[in-house]
Amino acid sequence: MKLYITLVALFAFNANASEALSSCKKEIFSSTPYGRNAIIDEPSRMLNDGNKIIYDWEDFNLRVTVKDGTKPYATGRCVYNKDLERVIFLNVYSDTIISNYPIKLNSLRSATKKEAYILAKKLGLSDQEISWIKRNGHRTYYGFYNLDGNVIGIAKHSKKDLMHLDKLQIINLYPDKSNENQYLSVSTSISMVLSEKL
Repeated sequence: MKLYITLVALFAFNANASEALSSCKKEIFSSTPYGRNAIIDEPSRMLNDGNKIIYDWEDFNLRVTVKDGTKPYATGRCVYNKDLERVIFLNVYSDTIISNYPIKLNSLRSATKKEAYILAKKLGLSDQEISWIKRNGHRTYYGFYNLDGNVIGIAKHSKKDLMHLDKLQIINLYPDKSNENQYLSVSTSISMVLSEKL
């Protein structure tokens, strides 16, 4: 009986993963200008996280067409919601193509500093995380953690802060495959606007 349940669960996951990857590729191909003649290989990382499947592309497995017509390699993240059966988040480079925060993004663009702070708190950001976004939310940032899990070179910030921002889809945090103390923080549309407004 256990084997049967395991096989059914495995089949369901494979079906979900296949549908999720197909949906993610479709959204990238249909995006402008990135999808024009894009080359999408297998993702470098996949995470099955409850009702979500998350795909990351990096390390030469995603090439897109940018505004000047060239086709450089890109980082990308796609989040597929299994319950809704659709992509809920898609980011290529720092451009958020599909977002959980479209209404909040529009509000932020005309917000005062105080209004941006209140909105950031409503999104679930701590003061430490707001400080990180204010300083680094507008850029792609390579960095390192020390043995205690704190960010090297930027006082009072930790791996935990960055992982929470990643979970909220405020930034995209790519861990280094060969060095667990190294990371790449990639901005999103909302992190860039927050960085500007806070």
